[in-house]
Parts: sequence; C-alpha cells; structure tokens
Amino acid sequence: MTTITKEWLQQTIAEFENTRDDIPFGLDDDDAKILLVLKRALASLDAEPVRYLNKFSGTCVTLEQQSNAADDVAVYI
Repeated sequence: MTTITKEWLQQTIAEFENTRDDIPFGLDDDDAKILLVLKRALASLDAEPVRYLNKFSGTCVTLEQQSNAADDVAVYI
C-alpha cells in the first residue's frame, strides 16, 4: 500500500498548477477535478475533529462536554 504524504500532495498540486498555467486553454475537466480532489486531500490532513461520537450513547460531544471524548470516534465535517 502506498502512503500519500503532505509533501507529495503539495508537489503534485504544484505540478498540476504549473501545467494549467502553461497551457493556453488550461486543464481539461478530468484534470481540473483531480486538482480539486488533491487540494481537498491536502486540506483534510490539517483538519481537526469537530465532535466525537460517544460509543455508548451514540451522541456527538465536544471535549468540553466530555473530557475523555478523544478516546471515541472523531467526527469531521
């Protein structure tokens, strides 16, 4: 299995953007979508959980509401 690193994402995004800027008509639809997905993947690496799903009650709580919530499943938006 291949690991996708932050550095790889940054380099690949830069390559897509350079290609886009060098071509008079820009990227085709598929490459534009790939660039968007790469940018979202990069942003997700820095994402912080907004809540934690309590494994017993099934409710979402913050760390302020339940100090040990970080032991449960993290919820991202």
